[in-house]
Amino acid sequence: MGNLLEDRVVFTCSLRGDAYITEIENPSQALDSYLNKNTKFTGYCDFVQNRDTNRSPSIRDYENGTIDPSTHDEEFGYAIDESGHHLAPQIVFGLLHTEELDNGWETSFHHQEGKHGKKYPTNRPPIGRDPFKAGGVDYYRTRVVRHPGETPVDDTIYALDVPNFTKAKSVVAFNIDPTPWMWGTYYGVNFSHQRVYSDNEIVEFLSKETDVDVIQTATSRKPYEGNNVTPGRDASIAVWATAEFGKRPFIVSTKNAFGRYRSKQPPLLNTDAKDGIGYRRGGSIITDNAPLVVLNGSPRPRNEEFQLWGALAGESIPDSPDQQGSFGQVGDTIRHQFSESRVAKWATRFANPNGVVILNTTAVPKWLQDSRLVTRASPTQILPENANGQRAVARYLRDQNGTRVKMDDIQFEVGVSENTVRRARNQLIDQGWIDKHITDGRQPNEYSWIV
Repeated sequence: MGNLLEDRVVFTCSLRGDAYITEIENPSQALDSYLNKNTKFTGYCDFVQNRDTNRSPSIRDYENGTIDPSTHDEEFGYAIDESGHHLAPQIVFGLLHTEELDNGWETSFHHQEGKHGKKYPTNRPPIGRDPFKAGGVDYYRTRVVRHPGETPVDDTIYALDVPNFTKAKSVVAFNIDPTPWMWGTYYGVNFSHQRVYSDNEIVEFLSKETDVDVIQTATSRKPYEGNNVTPGRDASIAVWATAEFGKRPFIVSTKNAFGRYRSKQPPLLNTDAKDGIGYRRGGSIITDNAPLVVLNGSPRPRNEEFQLWGALAGESIPDSPDQQGSFGQVGDTIRHQFSESRVAKWATRFANPNGVVILNTTAVPKWLQDSRLVTRASPTQILPENANGQRAVARYLRDQNGTRVKMDDIQFEVGVSENTVRRARNQLIDQGWIDKHITDGRQPNEYSWIV
């Protein structure tokens, strides 16, 4: 609402796709009635297949108001009614002026490089009448992207419709490690990116003010989508963290990971962890004193999300060859916004100092990786992936809080075989988690968790 922006400074710290980007999975339902009423086309399928013919609206139709793509939302409302979707005018206009990218996506925001490296919009003629100007459409704040399906019925349309922030004094956006061009696209603002802290100041703040201790336990990005999650190893790290620091950790991970934890490792969420937090959770902070946080894996958006953001910027983003691979120069900056930036947020989002952060991923910003705060040894390969019984032994010993127990007690209480108890005991002794207490006479030895 423009009158609320005038003479004000707008502050934002969120890059949420559901605010200014509208996804339409059924274009016919959203656009048919508008097309039937205002054009010579009979619905969306006819429009997409024949939009390059002389049935398409001309620039004269825009100039004389026959078609008005700048229609205000109030005229259509926010539901799909008899007039169609409230963004139907902008979407139809955008689809008339899209360019196809190398990956098959279409975008109304597309440039080609001219002389001296300057880029020019390919659908805004440098000479003659500008269709965007004639239609009253802001080229930068209104962008339309089409992801073609097998048939037009299967298409997905995305419309970026950004409020006009030019009426505000300024817009200030906060993000822990932003991708500036994405913020500029999303808010329609030419941000001047400024670091609040230098690298040295960040290290000083984290070490002296926050007093955070950072531990690296991974050797790869560990994008936690699909079947890439390792519930067994993650449960082992939680067991180790509790024993090492005397409290159960908060687990931060992806929605996909939490689903697999619940099916494969229910003790991880029910017993080993204090709480589970999704990477995408908004403005929450961890309020515990001296918090212990384990960041398991990294968020990795779907290929479609990479390609959508690329298309909004007029760039073709290829599919990644694998979960660890590159999406190209632009695609990797998109991943940085949704991955490294979110990992960094939860690595520093504490209300109180003296925290411990366990990075079970290498997808962290360079300033954090190079902060000289990663000082402890990495507890990799704590227990094998398939060692459910051995982890149960570890949990039992840990929960005894230093009380000495015998092998028979462990086997009876945990309900596993003697061989499983013996293998777990040997590994836990080798890794320094439990002590062996030699008893007098012929009594069996006793074992206790090192508190």
